[in-house]
Amino acid sequence: MIKLISPNHFSKHIFWYGVVLYVILGHTAVAQKHDQQYSHQFSLEYFKGFIFKHSDEVAHVAVSHPTGVVLEYDKHTYGYKRWEYEYRYPDVGYTLIYLDYNNPVLGQSVSPMAHFNYYFNRNRDSKHDFKFKFAFGPAFHTHPYDRETNNKNNFLGSTFSFAMQMQFSYDHDISEKLAVKSGFSLTHFSNASISKPNKGINIIAANLGLIYKIDDKQIEQKSYEKEDYSGQPIKYNVCVSTGLSESLKEGNGVFPFFVLNTYADKRVSRKSAFSVGLDYFVSYSLREEAKYDPNLRGKEKPDFKRAGVTVGYELFWHDLSFLFQYGHYFYRPYQRFKPKYQRLGLKYYLNEKLFVSFMLKTHLQKAEAGEFGVGWRL
Repeated sequence: MIKLISPNHFSKHIFWYGVVLYVILGHTAVAQKHDQQYSHQFSLEYFKGFIFKHSDEVAHVAVSHPTGVVLEYDKHTYGYKRWEYEYRYPDVGYTLIYLDYNNPVLGQSVSPMAHFNYYFNRNRDSKHDFKFKFAFGPAFHTHPYDRETNNKNNFLGSTFSFAMQMQFSYDHDISEKLAVKSGFSLTHFSNASISKPNKGINIIAANLGLIYKIDDKQIEQKSYEKEDYSGQPIKYNVCVSTGLSESLKEGNGVFPFFVLNTYADKRVSRKSAFSVGLDYFVSYSLREEAKYDPNLRGKEKPDFKRAGVTVGYELFWHDLSFLFQYGHYFYRPYQRFKPKYQRLGLKYYLNEKLFVSFMLKTHLQKAEAGEFGVGWRL
């Protein structure tokens, strides 16, 4: 039987997976050529919110109002790379979050993230900015689930997890160096079912803070001629992914899974491509669940392997891309999950053909696995 180390021992490795993704995203965002020009700023925010009750199973713990602070470093871009112009001269940088759940069951969380700010009204002469932030990285939790000492926390099943934040904000300049920042944010923590329970926690909050502009350079924004992508050939992608997932039967261990993801994509612009493809899934934790499924007691165990067909969209950003796929199983003998699934995540292109990826596979709000892969785009 394929069985790996216990989930409690393995959960610390989630942090390092998150660190790798954080470094890749942060390096792509911040590390640029020395001869390019940028301006920089810091911001400090306070936030207060509530825990979104996404199911009745978490109602007993989703009762408090979390508070916290956010420290953020931003680097303004001005089009010195083509992707900066395509995304309306965004900010790139780092976010550090400290969050107190004000709940003895949940404790506190800390997360460093790399982020991207998209401006809806990028105008250097305006004193008003509306923007959207997306951030991703690892997270540390002080009070994760423990069967003996903290069995009420079914939100967070491990000390380390992945973190994601989305925020809409409004900035208003009050001087050449200072600006007030306000907005609303959604912060999500999950370990992608590497360790259970893993209901995943969502904090919706109102934010208020102050921005300090380190420099206020008068840098010209570069622009480019529009490119024609109508003649782009169809590209073929093959990606092999793996990871670990804990069996639903508590204490039964963590098991590997393997994914073969193949799809053809057509790029329609510098930023966008659409795709269709096929997936093949082999999850040994699913095999273990079938062994202990009370509905299958005394019956022949069905095949735990699955296959599906997908349609997808890929959003390109420099060496990174965001991939979303919507799938439907056409082969699913063991019907543990619903027939439709979603895969979303990041691809980092090492060169024009080779990439590494991290994908989160879900069935609507229920996460199944976090997939780490390597692939080829031909």
